[in-house]
Amino acid sequence: MMRSASKEWSASLSNEITIQIKPAIGRDAASDLSIAEKIVTRFPGVEKAYVLSQADSTELLRPWLGSGFDLKDLPVPRLIVVRIKSPEDLNVGALSDAIKREVPNALVDDHKTWRNLLERMSDALIGVSFFILSLFVLAMGLAVSFATRGAMASSREVVEVLHFVGASDAFIAQEFQRHFLKVGLIGATMGAAVAGALIWFAGRMSERMLSTRSGEQIEALFGRIEVDLVMMAIMLLVALAMASVTGIVSRVVVMRLLKDARLA
Repeated sequence: MMRSASKEWSASLSNEITIQIKPAIGRDAASDLSIAEKIVTRFPGVEKAYVLSQADSTELLRPWLGSGFDLKDLPVPRLIVVRIKSPEDLNVGALSDAIKREVPNALVDDHKTWRNLLERMSDALIGVSFFILSLFVLAMGLAVSFATRGAMASSREVVEVLHFVGASDAFIAQEFQRHFLKVGLIGATMGAAVAGALIWFAGRMSERMLSTRSGEQIEALFGRIEVDLVMMAIMLLVALAMASVTGIVSRVVVMRLLKDARLA
């Protein structure tokens, strides 16, 4: 979900740039806005450009300044929002130079800094998630290892009888592997079912919250929480991987214990 939200953020930022017209002594803001708008609409790759009204600019500042402020006497920059039709065809550097020649107090922001920051944040969160998953796998492997050692210790007589009748180490290890693989499948299936139920419940709760301001912000940050076929397939693959780890670890531990017992 984080990867999908990151792609949506990047796509949204790459399809739009902002031109700020800063107040300057001796310059008319309305005239500068008109000049900059005419220049940008002539550039290839631009779909459309429109000037944000003073009221819209005030609304953008409301979350930080609150309501009840009169911004008419403050040097608030005026904004031109530029929708990009084809980011590959638009030369942002050339556009910035062309506007600055006519409007020196203009600033073209292609949101590249924010886009890179969001991508790095998303990659960091995904990396932390994989690191936590690795810790879970390691902890599970240690638990299976101790459980296998305990099972071997309690079944020492049975193992000795199997050796006496000619059973190989591989056969004995296979029996332990089959047992722990079955236990792992049961546990992993239960875990996947609980995870799917929790995600489904979170999705239903997020749908109820979408009508609120906080719900819209959560969806904008993390995307829509829903259990689709891809997520179900991923959860099943994780469950199978966890069950396979239990079987593989138990087999390795049994083979090692039998080898050490033979050497002793």
